[in-house]
Order: sequence, then C-alpha cells, then structure tokens
Amino acid sequence: MLAWRARYRDRPPGLKLNLLCGDVYLDGYINLDVSSREFAFRIDPFYPKLPFPDNSVEFVYWNQGPEHVASVDAMIQELYRVSIDRAEWYLETVGWKDPNSYGDPTHYSHWGIRILDFYTKEGNGGRRYPPARISFERTGSDEGTLEWKCVVDKPGNLPPAD
Repeated sequence: MLAWRARYRDRPPGLKLNLLCGDVYLDGYINLDVSSREFAFRIDPFYPKLPFPDNSVEFVYWNQGPEHVASVDAMIQELYRVSIDRAEWYLETVGWKDPNSYGDPTHYSHWGIRILDFYTKEGNGGRRYPPARISFERTGSDEGTLEWKCVVDKPGNLPPAD
C-alpha cells in the first residue's frame, strides 16, 4: 500500500467521492465510474460532469482512475467546481513512462510528474489553467506509480449552509 492510501480511505463524515473506482466500492463514499456496470453515478470519460452542486465535496479518492479520463483539464476543473475550499484530493495513477500507461486501451491520458503544476499558484513555467487552484505533495515517478495529496484553494468560498 502506498504512503497516503491507507490514511485517506478512512475519512470523517462529509461528501466523499470514490472517483473512477472500477470494482472497488468504499463504504461512506459515493462511488463513480466510467463503466457500464451499475454505479450511483456514471462519468463520461470525454465530457466529465459531476452531478453535485458547487462547493459540496470535501474529499476525492481517485485511485488508478486519472488515466481513464480523456480531458484532464475538464476533469480537474469539474472537481474544483464541486469541491469546497480546503477540500482534499488523493490521486494515484501510472506515470507516462510506465508501460502500463499505454497497455490499456481505456487509458485516454498519460500523466507525468508536472501535470498538476498547471493548477498551482506558480503554474508550470508560468502557465496556469484557471480557475482551478490547488497545492499538493507528490511522490512517485514518471516510470512508475504517481501519487498526489492535493488541497483545494478557493479563497472566499464556503460550503453551502445546511
């Protein structure tokens, strides 16, 4: 088990997503996937739209799923839209130099260690993709498994009132 995975599977109450979960259902999470199997919600890998209101999600567990989305930017922007300020995301995927990245025909995107830099305050070489803003810690390499622990930055936004 990788460094952060165990810690993030058991989260406190709140709206939590298990994104592109395959056959791995997590209790207490809303489980979503791209497959035709029965899930609470289905995600279109080409036009990802999450069926949740703005500022409603506290945590996203996205384990071995990022590579199954065709538009990384569309998915990150959609996650940002539904996340509350300071929401946490755990992402894990294969690096683009790992042969497994290309060995599965449902891997539509290939992730490198700098892919999320575009969504930080500093950007990637000064380039940023607004409006999403996150900060993160990263482990892994392009040759193997990559992990990110992200925190959403939405200054001025608060979760919806009960």
